[in-house]
Amino acid sequence: MANRIWSAFTLCVASVVFLSAIVSLGVKVACGVEIFIVAGQSNAQGVPPSAGLPSSLTNQTDVPYWYRSGDSSSGNAFSTLQPLLGTFGPELSIGRTLADALPEEIVIVKVTVGGVPLVERPSWPDWSSNSSSEGYDLLIDNVLAAQSNLLAAGKTPRIAGLFWMQGESDGKSSGNGGYYGPPPQPASANAYETNLTDFIASVRTDLNAAEMPFFIGEINIGDDPSITTPVSDYNTSFGEWDYTPTIQAAQAAVADADPLSYLIETDSFGLLSDYLHFNQSGQVGLGEAFAASYLATVPADGDFDQDGDTDGADFLLWQQDTNIGSLSDWEDNFGVSSALEGASAVPEPTTAALATLAVVSLLAKKRYRVAFDK
Repeated sequence: MANRIWSAFTLCVASVVFLSAIVSLGVKVACGVEIFIVAGQSNAQGVPPSAGLPSSLTNQTDVPYWYRSGDSSSGNAFSTLQPLLGTFGPELSIGRTLADALPEEIVIVKVTVGGVPLVERPSWPDWSSNSSSEGYDLLIDNVLAAQSNLLAAGKTPRIAGLFWMQGESDGKSSGNGGYYGPPPQPASANAYETNLTDFIASVRTDLNAAEMPFFIGEINIGDDPSITTPVSDYNTSFGEWDYTPTIQAAQAAVADADPLSYLIETDSFGLLSDYLHFNQSGQVGLGEAFAASYLATVPADGDFDQDGDTDGADFLLWQQDTNIGSLSDWEDNFGVSSALEGASAVPEPTTAALATLAVVSLLAKKRYRVAFDK
């Protein structure tokens, strides 16, 4: 399991530094566009205020942004990456970190529905792929529309990864926080591993992205000491979340079983006073950890067989076909792995000044049976 679980303090700094150097030497790839998806419930949507964040995060004119988040929408078109209604989620530091590190142009597509679980609930909204015109359909329709938009603009889009921050509602045990109260327990929590596995498979199928990496943000519920009845380590101002350990174990099990899924540990990220939502530094840290986990999967130049490290096998491939790549790349990166261990911290974002992508999309209006969290 160790190679599947990533924390904010064991991520691949070397990948970020190396790829950032590539970007600094030239322009972005002209037509290739990497689509990064942010999805989930309120911690993906984001609750903390954006006031006080650096302009490198709040005014990212080089990162196109398509969103359907809460009651906010980019209008079926790309905007530029910035806070929404004075709040923000992990997308800001995801976008900044990846745009600075990758040679390709990147775009962010964010679709969030707060307060709803992954478990199917016939009478209420959910994220299940079995439910019609709810969170899942909202996600797929927006990603496909954004992809079509890029194609119409002459781009060559690729779905590069999905960052998923969800599961709190599936572990809820009591209280009125979120929409419609907790789902049936313990059935909801016990089914989360199966439901998440099915969700990932359905997303990859419906987006025609079989090799898409999926990054799972571990849910992080604190303890409000003012709530004493019943006694629990998972009490918040929104209710009780006693099945949190079950959800966390399920998330780890999914990441362990799927070689293209990765778990992001979040217990080091700060929470607001509601003991449920990440605070400002927590959201920035979450986004940086998501981005660094993705960068740790990107093969270094010289990794000709794309097995995650640059070694003698790559040299043998180069000897057989020198057109496969540059020998100097192999020499420079010999011994480098795309999943280095021992890194001490996630790199801080740097600034960039690149062109804005503005494109127009046609997306048929649909009615989605979801309740948007403000």
